[in-house]
Amino acid sequence: MSDLSDVLTKIGEEFKEEINPKGSQYILLDLGDEFRAYKKSNSEKYDRVNVVIPLKRAPETGLGFIVNGNELSDKKQLENGLVVPDWVATEAQLTAKDYTPKAHMTMYLS
Repeated sequence: MSDLSDVLTKIGEEFKEEINPKGSQYILLDLGDEFRAYKKSNSEKYDRVNVVIPLKRAPETGLGFIVNGNELSDKKQLENGLVVPDWVATEAQLTAKDYTPKAHMTMYLS
């Protein structure tokens, strides 16, 4: 398993109980930050690469913003529900499908 697929799998496990693959609410994680948190090398390559985590419900804290869901329509959704850029899914060699976002979604910032 590559470092990338390992990190994406661990993120999916960490948020497993909170993910709703068809949810209209989400948070973003910086993949480079996650690489550093899991002590993986080559983190710079993934700096400012967002991992979208669609949620079952709004987080208890944070500020929500309504966004145009079409901004996420070029992404891929992994089997664990995470949404990533196409090149990330390809590089990770994880099963993924085209992501179909809702027309309006709520992005939460902590």
